[in-house]
Amino acid sequence: RLEDLDIEQLKRLVRSISRFFTPEDALQTKAALETGRRDLQFRSCHSYGGIYLLSALWQQLHLGEILSKSIRQSKYQTPISQAIFAMVANRCLAPSSKLAITEWINRDVYIPGIAGIDVQVLYRAMDYLLEHQAQLEKEIYWSVSDLLHLEVDLLFFDTTSSYFETESETALKKRGYSKDKRRDLPQVVIGLAVTRTGIPVKHWVFPGNTADMNTIETVKSDLIGWQLGRCIFVHDAGMTSEDNLQYLQRAGGHYIVGRKLKSGEAGAVLALSRKGPYTQINDRISARIVDLGDGEKQKRFVLVRNRAEEERQRLVRQQIIAVVETSDKTLSLADIVMGYKQLNDVEQAFRTLKTTLELRPNYHSKDERIRCHIFMCFLALLLARIAEHKTGKSWASIRREMNRLMIGKFTIDKNTIFQLTELTPAQQEILRRLGIKEPASIVDIQ
Repeated sequence: RLEDLDIEQLKRLVRSISRFFTPEDALQTKAALETGRRDLQFRSCHSYGGIYLLSALWQQLHLGEILSKSIRQSKYQTPISQAIFAMVANRCLAPSSKLAITEWINRDVYIPGIAGIDVQVLYRAMDYLLEHQAQLEKEIYWSVSDLLHLEVDLLFFDTTSSYFETESETALKKRGYSKDKRRDLPQVVIGLAVTRTGIPVKHWVFPGNTADMNTIETVKSDLIGWQLGRCIFVHDAGMTSEDNLQYLQRAGGHYIVGRKLKSGEAGAVLALSRKGPYTQINDRISARIVDLGDGEKQKRFVLVRNRAEEERQRLVRQQIIAVVETSDKTLSLADIVMGYKQLNDVEQAFRTLKTTLELRPNYHSKDERIRCHIFMCFLALLLARIAEHKTGKSWASIRREMNRLMIGKFTIDKNTIFQLTELTPAQQEILRRLGIKEPASIVDIQ
């Protein structure tokens, strides 16, 4: 009689005997032992870890809520929000064309709630994004700002260019100075503003023939429109025309810029002639302040010594004096020096965009689709930079590790079970640092 049997003892006996079975027989026996059925079949296996991480960040930032609220007020009936997440996730995990995304969803990854998606839905989602971009960008910024307690008193701004494998020009695609050294091809200019911790807050897309100095007015006007407080623009020597610097100081704005003063130049002679002690900023960097001029024309220069680069730049320093200039007298010496040094965060963001997230090649020919593609790359960059900031790891390494978390699809009789592989210690640590709960072993039962 069943009630007279020691079931646990029988289970131990079966497990002991199953050591001599083939893997297939052992799996069938385990299924029969635990479910009473013997027709377990392993149907498929997809990557899930990267999707799970991005979905959790998407929810933390309330991006789904922001999109859904706006979509409910629009005419769209298709799964726009899910399509946008799928395209951004694809850009983060396996960048590909919109047409290839449909195959990626069907064959390579498991996205709960999306069994498959038509490419036309993706294009409709892009149209929706472009139509509501201004409002969505602002709402996303405030959501991210509240969640991460962003400090936006010091913003870093820089530009890059991205070319197209075509010779035809449009209102947006123009030939101009190429930072990719491809002046033979039309391009667009992309501007990016990030916080002192490297979190992107806004992006801009300019025609490819736009000079850096001509982007400042648009950028500052847009940020003031977002009611940001004191905005200090930190950028490199390419944007240091006197007109730009004067414009930045209007309405209480300020700047930190890199300057290259040639030997013999009046500013260089005066800056170097002023004697005074250097203040130690960290192990390698020391600096001192030199104020030149009087009244409204007074400028504050900061001479910086970096021991790590002294030897490498010994010959260069004989011809060019590198200084940092700021219009804000309230900034501490450390804020000025480290503020300019953090401009590297913008450059790192551009490298992530162009390499890890594969901003290029861009397959779109219409200007509006190009703008939307770059907007989605910006959203992907936002998620990647948050993950990097919280874990201290590069997005490439995070993606590589999380993509190893797989989900298997099993059928037992008429039931379908989705079960995860066991999380590795590295995966557990990444999720812990991001404040993401570990997924259950059984993801779904149908």
